[in-house]
Amino acid sequence: MFGILLLVASPLLGAPPASRILIAWNGGAALYLVLTWRLFVTATTEEVRCRACNEDETPWGLLTLVVSAILASLVGIVLAMIESKHGSPFEQNLVAGLAAATLVVSWLMLQTIFTLHYAHRHFGETGEDGEIVGGFKFPGDPPETYLDFAYLSFCMGATFQVSDTNVERASLRNLITAHGAVAYLYNTAILALGINLLSSLIGH
Repeated sequence: MFGILLLVASPLLGAPPASRILIAWNGGAALYLVLTWRLFVTATTEEVRCRACNEDETPWGLLTLVVSAILASLVGIVLAMIESKHGSPFEQNLVAGLAAATLVVSWLMLQTIFTLHYAHRHFGETGEDGEIVGGFKFPGDPPETYLDFAYLSFCMGATFQVSDTNVERASLRNLITAHGAVAYLYNTAILALGINLLSSLIGH
């Protein structure tokens, strides 16, 4: 909703046409990240478990959401860069800066969404005795908050591996594999678009 408001307001604020989609995306995504990370920092173990039982989405729903968000951000960057080619130097530099911010914000969103899902899949499934089944085994202290799963998610997003965390269920291994594949494709796109951005800035 906030992103839509920014999209509507950006022409009134004098934003160049090529930059409006990126302004809206970054604004909406940044608000999502702030609110979600506030939850990560403040939620207790009991709150995480309660949310896991009530709010988790299906794996296919998660994958659809993530892929759609990534494609939307990448398409927005490409369209904005194409449209700004014939604009003023200010517009071109603005779009380049927004495109770089979009790559970073979208990468953070990817890892944040998987952090939520890892935590919910770990705490949300129970056995016949009502005990939490779990599925991720961390060295040392057991996972208790979202921040434990942020560690797992950011390791996957940056290195495509689970580091020192054991994955003990087949369904979670499938989820890890999907995360690694999506992260690899997105990181590759970041590299390609980043090189393009640098070359366009140097060309100015």
